[in-house]
Amino acid sequence: ETYRVEETVCRMGRAFGFEHVESFAVPSGIFISVRTRDGDMRTGIERVRRGMTHLDRVDEVNRISRRAEHEGLTPHEADRELKRIATMTSIPAWLEAIAGFLCACGFCGMFSGNIRDALLSGITAMLAQLFSMMLSQFHMQPFVATLMGGFLSTFVPHGAQALMGG
Repeated sequence: ETYRVEETVCRMGRAFGFEHVESFAVPSGIFISVRTRDGDMRTGIERVRRGMTHLDRVDEVNRISRRAEHEGLTPHEADRELKRIATMTSIPAWLEAIAGFLCACGFCGMFSGNIRDALLSGITAMLAQLFSMMLSQFHMQPFVATLMGGFLSTFVPHGAQALMGG
Protein backbone atom coordinates (compact mmCIF):
# COMPACT_ATOMS: atom_id res chain seq x y z
CA GLU A 1 0.00 0.00 0.00
CA THR A 2 2.05 2.86 -1.33
CA TYR A 3 -0.13 5.52 0.31
CA ARG A 4 0.97 4.19 3.72
CA VAL A 5 4.61 4.55 2.72
CA GLU A 6 3.97 8.12 1.59
CA GLU A 7 2.13 8.93 4.82
CA THR A 8 4.87 7.42 6.99
CA VAL A 9 7.62 9.33 5.16
CA CYS A 10 5.72 12.63 5.48
CA ARG A 11 4.93 12.01 9.14
CA MET A 12 8.58 11.29 9.98
CA GLY A 13 9.85 14.22 7.91
CA ARG A 14 7.60 16.67 9.73
CA ALA A 15 8.53 15.11 13.08
CA PHE A 16 12.22 15.65 12.28
CA GLY A 17 11.68 19.35 11.61
CA PHE A 18 11.29 19.66 7.87
CA GLU A 19 8.99 22.51 6.96
CA HIS A 20 7.42 20.83 3.93
CA VAL A 21 7.57 17.13 3.00
CA GLU A 22 6.34 15.49 -0.19
CA SER A 23 6.56 11.79 -0.86
CA PHE A 24 5.67 9.73 -3.89
CA ALA A 25 5.94 5.95 -3.67
CA VAL A 26 5.58 3.29 -6.32
CA PRO A 27 6.37 -0.41 -5.91
CA SER A 28 9.87 0.09 -7.35
CA GLY A 29 10.90 3.34 -5.67
CA ILE A 30 10.32 6.22 -3.28
CA PHE A 31 10.72 9.89 -4.21
CA ILE A 32 11.01 12.37 -1.35
CA SER A 33 11.28 16.17 -1.38
CA VAL A 34 11.74 18.24 1.75
CA ARG A 35 12.10 21.94 2.48
CA THR A 36 14.52 22.70 5.26
CA ARG A 37 14.01 25.50 7.77
CA ASP A 38 16.37 27.75 5.79
CA GLY A 39 14.21 27.30 2.66
CA ASP A 40 16.41 24.84 0.73
CA MET A 41 14.60 22.13 -1.21
CA ARG A 42 16.17 18.68 -1.20
CA THR A 43 15.00 15.70 -3.22
CA GLY A 44 16.01 12.08 -2.93
CA ILE A 45 15.13 8.95 -4.82
CA GLU A 46 15.51 5.48 -3.39
CA ARG A 47 15.09 2.32 -5.46
CA VAL A 48 13.07 -0.42 -3.79
CA ARG A 49 14.17 -3.93 -4.60
CA ARG A 50 11.58 -6.66 -4.60
CA GLY A 51 11.46 -8.60 -1.40
CA MET A 52 9.05 -10.45 0.76
CA THR A 53 6.35 -8.49 2.50
CA HIS A 54 7.09 -8.73 6.20
CA LEU A 55 4.08 -7.31 8.06
CA ASP A 56 5.89 -7.25 11.41
CA ARG A 57 8.44 -4.90 9.84
CA VAL A 58 5.65 -2.72 8.45
CA ASP A 59 4.07 -2.54 11.91
CA GLU A 60 7.41 -1.67 13.52
CA VAL A 61 8.12 1.13 11.02
CA ASN A 62 4.64 2.56 11.64
CA ARG A 63 5.33 2.42 15.38
CA ILE A 64 8.58 4.34 14.89
CA SER A 65 6.86 7.03 12.80
CA ARG A 66 4.21 7.48 15.50
CA ARG A 67 6.90 7.69 18.19
CA ALA A 68 8.80 10.27 16.14
CA GLU A 69 5.65 12.33 15.72
CA HIS A 70 4.32 12.12 19.28
CA GLU A 71 7.29 11.36 21.53
CA GLY A 72 10.08 13.32 19.87
CA LEU A 73 12.21 10.40 18.72
CA THR A 74 15.46 11.79 17.28
CA PRO A 75 16.65 10.97 13.75
CA HIS A 76 19.60 9.06 15.24
CA GLU A 77 17.29 6.95 17.42
CA ALA A 78 14.94 6.33 14.50
CA ASP A 79 17.86 5.25 12.30
CA ARG A 80 19.05 2.83 14.96
CA GLU A 81 15.52 1.38 15.26
CA LEU A 82 15.15 1.07 11.47
CA LYS A 83 18.46 -0.82 11.27
CA ARG A 84 17.19 -3.18 13.96
CA ILE A 85 13.99 -3.76 12.00
CA ALA A 86 15.98 -4.53 8.84
CA THR A 87 17.55 -7.50 10.63
CA MET A 88 14.21 -9.05 11.62
CA THR A 89 13.87 -12.49 10.10
CA SER A 90 10.91 -13.41 7.97
CA ILE A 91 8.85 -16.55 8.21
CA PRO A 92 10.54 -19.74 7.03
CA ALA A 93 9.91 -20.91 3.46
CA TRP A 94 8.24 -24.14 4.61
CA LEU A 95 5.71 -22.17 6.67
CA GLU A 96 4.96 -19.85 3.76
CA ALA A 97 4.40 -22.90 1.54
CA ILE A 98 2.01 -24.41 4.09
CA ALA A 99 0.13 -21.11 4.26
CA GLY A 100 -0.23 -21.17 0.46
CA PHE A 101 -1.51 -24.74 0.68
CA LEU A 102 -4.13 -23.84 3.30
CA CYS A 103 -5.27 -20.68 1.49
CA ALA A 104 -5.75 -22.55 -1.79
CA CYS A 105 -7.70 -25.32 -0.03
CA GLY A 106 -9.92 -22.69 1.59
CA PHE A 107 -10.61 -20.92 -1.69
CA CYS A 108 -11.39 -24.24 -3.33
CA GLY A 109 -14.01 -24.85 -0.65
CA MET A 110 -15.48 -21.39 -1.21
CA PHE A 111 -15.95 -22.28 -4.88
CA SER A 112 -17.71 -25.60 -4.11
CA GLY A 113 -14.72 -27.85 -4.74
CA ASN A 114 -14.53 -31.30 -3.22
CA ILE A 115 -11.73 -32.76 -1.09
CA ARG A 116 -9.80 -34.00 -4.13
CA ASP A 117 -10.03 -30.53 -5.74
CA ALA A 118 -8.93 -28.89 -2.50
CA LEU A 119 -5.89 -31.15 -2.14
CA LEU A 120 -4.86 -30.59 -5.74
CA SER A 121 -5.33 -26.82 -5.34
CA GLY A 122 -3.29 -26.84 -2.14
CA ILE A 123 -0.47 -28.89 -3.63
CA THR A 124 -0.40 -26.67 -6.72
CA ALA A 125 -0.24 -23.51 -4.61
CA MET A 126 2.48 -24.96 -2.42
CA LEU A 127 4.58 -25.98 -5.44
CA ALA A 128 4.08 -22.58 -7.08
CA GLN A 129 5.13 -20.81 -3.86
CA LEU A 130 8.24 -22.95 -3.45
CA PHE A 131 9.09 -22.54 -7.14
CA SER A 132 8.75 -18.76 -6.89
CA MET A 133 11.00 -18.68 -3.82
CA MET A 134 13.55 -20.85 -5.63
CA LEU A 135 13.57 -18.50 -8.63
CA SER A 136 14.07 -15.48 -6.37
CA GLN A 137 17.18 -17.17 -4.97
CA PHE A 138 18.60 -16.95 -8.51
CA HIS A 139 17.65 -13.23 -8.71
CA MET A 140 15.06 -13.90 -11.39
CA GLN A 141 13.12 -10.85 -12.55
CA PRO A 142 9.80 -10.65 -10.63
CA PHE A 143 7.74 -10.69 -13.84
CA VAL A 144 9.47 -13.86 -15.05
CA ALA A 145 9.08 -15.57 -11.67
CA THR A 146 5.36 -14.70 -11.61
CA LEU A 147 4.92 -15.90 -15.19
CA MET A 148 6.68 -19.19 -14.46
CA GLY A 149 4.58 -19.67 -11.31
CA GLY A 150 1.48 -19.12 -13.46
CA PHE A 151 2.63 -21.76 -15.94
CA LEU A 152 3.26 -24.20 -13.09
CA SER A 153 -0.17 -23.42 -11.61
CA THR A 154 -1.71 -24.30 -14.95
CA PHE A 155 0.30 -27.40 -15.81
CA VAL A 156 0.02 -29.20 -12.45
CA PRO A 157 -3.81 -29.40 -12.49
CA HIS A 158 -3.87 -30.26 -16.20
CA GLY A 159 -1.27 -32.96 -15.61
CA ALA A 160 -3.28 -34.34 -12.70
CA GLN A 161 -6.42 -34.36 -14.84
CA ALA A 162 -4.60 -36.20 -17.62
CA LEU A 163 -3.29 -38.82 -15.17
CA MET A 164 -6.35 -39.25 -12.95
CA GLY A 165 -9.22 -38.04 -15.10
CA GLY A 166 -12.10 -35.93 -13.84
